[in-house]
Amino acid sequence: MLTGIVVNHTHWDREWYMPFQRYRVLLVDAVDKVLDILATQADYGSFMLDGQTVIVEDYLEVRPEQRERLLSFIHSGRLSVGPWYVLPDEFIPSGESLIRNLLLGRRQMRALGAPPARVGYLPDTFGHPAQLPQILAGCDLDSMVIFRGVKVDTSEFLWQAPDGTRLLTIYLPGGYYNAMELARAPEYWLAEKLPAMIEQAARFATVDTVLIMNGCDHFEPQPATQAILDRANALQDTIHLQQGTLAEFVERVQPYASRLPVLEGEWRYNRPARITPGVLSARMYLKQANFRGETSLERGAEPLGALAWALTGHEDTGLLRTAWRYILQNHPHDSICGCSVDAVHRDCEARFRWAEEIGGDLTERGAARVAGRIGGAGPGFALFNTLAAPRTEIVHQRIHFLEPGAAFQLVDGAGQPVPHQEVARRPMKIQWDPQRRHFHVEGRVHPALVVSPPALGDTGGRWQRWLGEEVEILFKADLPAGGYTTVRVLPVTAAQATPAASGGELQAGPNWLENSRVRVDVAADGSFSLLDKASGRRYGPLNVFRSEADRGDEYSFCPAEADTPVSSRGQAGAAVALVEAGPLRATLEIRLRLDVPAQLAEDRTHRVAETVALPIITRVSLGPGRRRVEIHTEIDNTARDQRLRALFSTGVPTDVVDSAGQFQVMRRAAILSEEERRRVPEFDEEQEVNYHPQKAFVDVSDAAGGLAVLNRGLPEYEAEAEPGGLALAVTLLRCVGWLSRDDLSTRYKHAGPPLETPEAQCLGPHSFAYAVIPHSGDWLAGGVAPEAETYTTPIHSAPLAAAPGPGATLPPAHSFYAIEPAEMLFSACKRSEDGTQIVLRAYNV
Repeated sequence: MLTGIVVNHTHWDREWYMPFQRYRVLLVDAVDKVLDILATQADYGSFMLDGQTVIVEDYLEVRPEQRERLLSFIHSGRLSVGPWYVLPDEFIPSGESLIRNLLLGRRQMRALGAPPARVGYLPDTFGHPAQLPQILAGCDLDSMVIFRGVKVDTSEFLWQAPDGTRLLTIYLPGGYYNAMELARAPEYWLAEKLPAMIEQAARFATVDTVLIMNGCDHFEPQPATQAILDRANALQDTIHLQQGTLAEFVERVQPYASRLPVLEGEWRYNRPARITPGVLSARMYLKQANFRGETSLERGAEPLGALAWALTGHEDTGLLRTAWRYILQNHPHDSICGCSVDAVHRDCEARFRWAEEIGGDLTERGAARVAGRIGGAGPGFALFNTLAAPRTEIVHQRIHFLEPGAAFQLVDGAGQPVPHQEVARRPMKIQWDPQRRHFHVEGRVHPALVVSPPALGDTGGRWQRWLGEEVEILFKADLPAGGYTTVRVLPVTAAQATPAASGGELQAGPNWLENSRVRVDVAADGSFSLLDKASGRRYGPLNVFRSEADRGDEYSFCPAEADTPVSSRGQAGAAVALVEAGPLRATLEIRLRLDVPAQLAEDRTHRVAETVALPIITRVSLGPGRRRVEIHTEIDNTARDQRLRALFSTGVPTDVVDSAGQFQVMRRAAILSEEERRRVPEFDEEQEVNYHPQKAFVDVSDAAGGLAVLNRGLPEYEAEAEPGGLALAVTLLRCVGWLSRDDLSTRYKHAGPPLETPEAQCLGPHSFAYAVIPHSGDWLAGGVAPEAETYTTPIHSAPLAAAPGPGATLPPAHSFYAIEPAEMLFSACKRSEDGTQIVLRAYNV
């Protein structure tokens, strides 16, 4: 006879088809009921609060008087929480975010006195990356329970990560709700559902114990659970059902782990349990905000704060943890995936904005504290590289002068002139706050450089004001690994000013850019070709825009049967202008417009004949000696029900694509197989798709070389077969008007409630940043991953003190940390959880 461990639980989407606060009203009721049942019914075993500690945080904020009562059940093991802070999506957040999620969950578990967790619970996440076993094992977990995206024949297996870490993995063939009617409709469950549940669990079992999940989305507990189980045990002799926990189930399976099958790779199958893959591009503005917030903390506030702490003993860890909480609260799959009602995502935008605001100020504060320890007199600024490898960059810097029209020159730490390219000058209101002793630039407290400030002593509480000038410049800087270099700004007469950088290495014309490594030629339709001079290989057309109908919903893209996509390819009439001519950056501005159908027709099989203009402004930039061509695109979206992509024809004949992911580079088949492309029969959930997640880059290559497309916060790509090779499509916008629909050809039935979501149409202005680089060999030999990291990691600056204090002993340039070789990529530099050390984390691609 089998033993069935019945886990009483609720799956709690913090926000979804209602906003957070409305769900919290229900949460308080549910937890109140759980506590009452645990207090009054000795035969009710235990209850799991969905593997996330945020539930306790949200509840106790409203019911602080219930804290001791709740803690008593946690301490006794009858109420389980964690190990996650929130149950996250696993492909859109960064790998560091997944780690911080677990670190925060464990920190809160310790504060609650909960026993250490051993099971990573991820019941409803839209697929799982290949490195998840190593991530969980690194946070002291020895097993996991997962559901969506998995396609296996057994409910237990060993999942091996790329580094070789193996973790006992429990698959839920019937989902996290295979006994949900036990709680909601026990008589129906006993009469109708029990036999099928037993049959399915037994069919997938590898040992004599199976896992039964008694709960579902936002379910309250069933007080009579034990009585119902007693009746179920009396009705059949196949399985003995008893209440228990995930940890107890794992304890029973662990002795048999050595005989379990070992499986590798990611889990992104749509069958049998869909991953609703269209969430990668729903509400793209959220994905971009997430990228900005994570980058601000991981590549700015944390490493600079940690260095400031090491030098001065000061770091704002409370603010840093608050910013991380805001970001992590946006990482549940209904939040970051963009598949909720509009009110939910307005809340997400606010949390991302708060995190970015805190992160930006902490970055500036940490940089300023380190800069305060650098010797030598200002005015000038320190430039910080938080990556653990040296880099040479064309730096974009703003300098503020109290008097307009100032002439100046730059010198490096050795006193040598640094040529620069002036980009713009503009009037700027600058104010001195004598109370806080800060400059305000256009109303914002700003530590950026203000050259030649007057004596700013006690002004009797009066503000001093200037109509100054902001000057934007470009200059080349060699930055050490994990450290800084310095540049001085010397006011001079116009005759003494250092001439702009020169040398002629970067050339430009009315529709072309060229340096020693590549040449860019813009065509009449606004696309461009790219010549790699080292190989003689030409790629293109690149950056072609295509709009196609999307009759899907927030969860899933669905094409319209009778749609004709609209492409910019071959449409002459793009206006091209050389707007920057170097010598440190040359830029072509390309203006075009797509006339696209306004929306779907009423029958949703095609788009209407009426068109709207989609204006697109693209700036293509190149620097001297660089192979990276940077692209900035602005689109004012006026069309509904569409998917808009940028396409890059590579001409590379290959059947695989490589893309960056969480602590790895994932290789996937370029094109779906025939079996994967077949239409979805009833109850087969969702058609497999050819679009996949990416982090910093996606790449195609053959033996000779290839082309990579880098991005900042655009997580979806697709490979398409063309004559002569592959094209890469990067999704910019996916515009839909429904949370869920049940009339899709790509998916069977609803994925959520059928609610209209007009803001998911993403009307209005949007901007996108991405780049292309040609390379020799594959992505690894071609150094794509390190270059993608430099593209996505900003350079930070801080002003140097005009008169450094006695503790200012650091040299003009310095490296605090470095990692070699180039295959080892920087992931984090932060203070340890206990605050006593600095953690430097890297990973091997």
